[in-house]
Amino acid sequence: MKIKLHELTISGDMFPHSESEEDQFYELSALVLDELFTSQPREVEVTEGSILLGSVLASKNVFGVLENVSLFPFQPRHRYSSGDVTSVVSESLTIALLKDVFKVDLRKVVPGRTAKFVGAFTDLYVPPESLGELERVFDGRRALFVEIRGSATGRGMYEKAERAFRTLEAVRYPRAFGMVSFVTRGSIGLVYVR
Repeated sequence: MKIKLHELTISGDMFPHSESEEDQFYELSALVLDELFTSQPREVEVTEGSILLGSVLASKNVFGVLENVSLFPFQPRHRYSSGDVTSVVSESLTIALLKDVFKVDLRKVVPGRTAKFVGAFTDLYVPPESLGELERVFDGRRALFVEIRGSATGRGMYEKAERAFRTLEAVRYPRAFGMVSFVTRGSIGLVYVR
């Protein structure tokens, strides 16, 4: 499956890390999201096998992941996709992207699963020795925390971005790398946070 991939690298220092600056999170998250999806995408490819493997590491079990993935970019805007399906499709595609494009060793990746629902952990944890080609992207070797957000319609992406960056910064700052994946109709945006 071919995917348009948007990428943006930012410094984690741009986000507030004190209570007095907390109100800036939404504005900064919106600016990052706008910048990400106005960047020139590159086309990458992920395999069906990697998508299925990604669905095993996803937070929920959903029947027919490949069918939902193939329909996801082409769904009419008025068609309703459940949050479970959207989240599993987003997680499966992101994990497949990590495996096929960045050569991340998935054998040591730890999914957040139930811990993420209390806002205490990210969707994925990638240990430093499993970064693959992401080591070059981040220009170093540290643990990586990954947040994944998706939307079939694009609605609510600014709010999702704010929540994703808040969770990511609470977990990764100051000693680890972070990545937020935004999956929308027909493309994926990755924000690398150093």
